[in-house]
Amino acid sequence: MNKDKPANFTETAKINRALNEVDENIKQADEGSSIESNNSTIYIYYSVKFNEDGKSYYYMTDDTTLKVGDPVLVPVYYYNRIARARIVKIESFSEESVPFPLNRVKKIIRKMTEEEFRSPTFFIETLFESYKKAQEQKDKLPPK
Repeated sequence: MNKDKPANFTETAKINRALNEVDENIKQADEGSSIESNNSTIYIYYSVKFNEDGKSYYYMTDDTTLKVGDPVLVPVYYYNRIARARIVKIESFSEESVPFPLNRVKKIIRKMTEEEFRSPTFFIETLFESYKKAQEQKDKLPPK
């Protein structure tokens, strides 16, 4: 008998119930970024891309309504410049297997409307606000 496959219908049903429970916990998680399951914490990471052909980057969020394909505003670089991106994947990980350290992962700022995402004016205004904030943070850094 193959140990990788369930032995019978009852075992298969138990596995399916456990998977459905985890899915429901993910959907109903209050924090959005993590859930408790059997005394271990599962962390939800949102993979975003800044352009279709680009590299993906991991973020977290408290917004449980986000889904693959949603446009979002995210902080980038060490001074947190604001950029627009699109969610390409949502994954869950145990604390031991997170793809990016919990103390360093950045949070999605908010979901954007498609109109905002496509609007060059909105983005330019957002970049200007982001630049001002980044300059303020950069000015607070000690001199090199």
